[in-house]
Amino acid sequence: MKSLMSVTAWKFVLVGLGLCCGVLNVMALTNWARSVDPAVAGTLGASFARDVPGRQVRVTSLDADSVLRRVSVAVGDRLRFDHTADWARSMGTDETIGFTLSRGTTSVHVDVRPSAIPWVAAHPRLTLITYVLEAATAFWTLFLGVTVALRNIERPALIAFGLAMISVAYYWFDSALPGGSLQSTLYDLQLFAFFIAYAGMVYFSLRYVEDEGPWTHRWVRRCFTVYAVGSLCAITYCFLFRFGVLPALMPPLAPWVLAVFAMVSSVAVWSALARSWWHATGALRQRVAWTGVSMGLVYGTYFVINVAVFLGFDIASAYSFGAWQAAVIFAAYLILAYGLLRHRLFDIGFAINRTVVFTVLSTLLLLVFGVTEFAVDKLLHFEGREKNVIFDAVVALGVILSFHRIQHWVSHQVDHIFFRKWHAAAKALRHAMDKAVHIADPAVLRQRFAEAVADFAAGADCAIYRCVEGTGFELQHGTLPEAPARLATDDDAVLEMRTSGTWVWLDTLKTAARGQLAFPILARGGMQGVVVVGAKALGQLFRPDELSLLAASVQQLGQDLEVLRADALAQRADALAKRADALALEKQYIASEALGLRQLLQFKLAGEA
Repeated sequence: MKSLMSVTAWKFVLVGLGLCCGVLNVMALTNWARSVDPAVAGTLGASFARDVPGRQVRVTSLDADSVLRRVSVAVGDRLRFDHTADWARSMGTDETIGFTLSRGTTSVHVDVRPSAIPWVAAHPRLTLITYVLEAATAFWTLFLGVTVALRNIERPALIAFGLAMISVAYYWFDSALPGGSLQSTLYDLQLFAFFIAYAGMVYFSLRYVEDEGPWTHRWVRRCFTVYAVGSLCAITYCFLFRFGVLPALMPPLAPWVLAVFAMVSSVAVWSALARSWWHATGALRQRVAWTGVSMGLVYGTYFVINVAVFLGFDIASAYSFGAWQAAVIFAAYLILAYGLLRHRLFDIGFAINRTVVFTVLSTLLLLVFGVTEFAVDKLLHFEGREKNVIFDAVVALGVILSFHRIQHWVSHQVDHIFFRKWHAAAKALRHAMDKAVHIADPAVLRQRFAEAVADFAAGADCAIYRCVEGTGFELQHGTLPEAPARLATDDDAVLEMRTSGTWVWLDTLKTAARGQLAFPILARGGMQGVVVVGAKALGQLFRPDELSLLAASVQQLGQDLEVLRADALAQRADALAKRADALALEKQYIASEALGLRQLLQFKLAGEA
């Protein structure tokens, strides 16, 4: 999948899908009354099958009080709705549904008004709860899909997971939108969303564990290729058959066709995740377990639904079953949300962190503004619109001036309450750097820094290089496997850091350094060293706050090493000065001794004369 498009193209596609689906979700919410309001929610009181060409549907059953009976519609008749997907969306008793009735060789156009749904009238609260759970699931899966894929754009498995989650959101709004050409077009494309939701999750399950997962076996990759190509061809045929492009080689949209595909896919998801869990160890095994439980519940529910469809049950009108389905799937995604926050199943923690901060901050500011307005309105009474406008401006200015302090406080509280591990890791690194100031041996300082980085960055190794004039950068301390003993002065990473003055990603450069990131040690107006940091032990990406703290810690390491270097130079200079003084005294002593010997020699020579 990674080779299909570039990273930039994937980002463009994912952001575009996310924005489009988000807008469509909001549009679907405006049609809420036709799903939950007993006075508005309507139905035709019939079941349909799309096993006839020409964008028609076949009537498979009629309720005793169906409005279609009043216009002489019978089981087996073919209907072509004016908006072709009207039969599959939420209808209202306040609208008219038009369709062309075909029986044999005769056709007639009919308009009917849907009747109220007895279940909604009898269970209004349960209907509302079901709708809220389905809408919340759609928005959560959309956010999860886009965020996971964008944060892990280098991993094809998580791109597939993201597309599968977006397809789940698609399945909600394509039937919740108001009727029209947009809703009909989206429903026609539902088959491909159906394929992505299942095939994407199968691909993710096979590749979630990269090193020891099922995908490492060639026969698994070949089986998936056959499964994916065969399923896509069958679904494409069904799509073309709907428009009458291809003949009826088989009952293409009889329920069992897609039901079999869904059941096979669900079993494949269970099997792949179970196999990955069985062979995983440590924290990875725990992460696979949480993913397997949540996705197992979701696709287990889909499996039950498709078994019912395969056996011929009409679950579309089984409202109690729909309530149970919505509750189980929502609970499964709550389990996934807990796993994301507690065990970091995917690397979206920073996105969730910023979302929580934004939500709390926005809510707090709105409350402050609203309470202030309400209190002053009750206590003070302004006459004239101009005074009210001035007061609103003063309140807004106060909120703006206090925004930075409030944002800092909210961000700190969110980190401390919901992301305690992040807070603790950052605190531990800062404490280690505070202690580093008192270390007197440069070798010990480098070793302690490498240990602190490993504790902070989930086991990431590092290599510390020192600039040596004329030879480049020589390795002084390293826990990074295969770290080269020397980096050349004209190495691509070195040149990039000299140019930008900041850290660089190594995977985008042609460099001898082995790792994920490189940080420059800047001092005395130049780059005096390099710190190369490897990947985290579990493959998570570095968050922006982690990168900032690492960069600051590297600079402090550089300052501490410069202080030790200056101290060493000062000590050496002092030793040389003392040596010079000693040599000067020795010179004076030798000179005096020489003078004495000269005088003695002269006296002896004079005596002999």
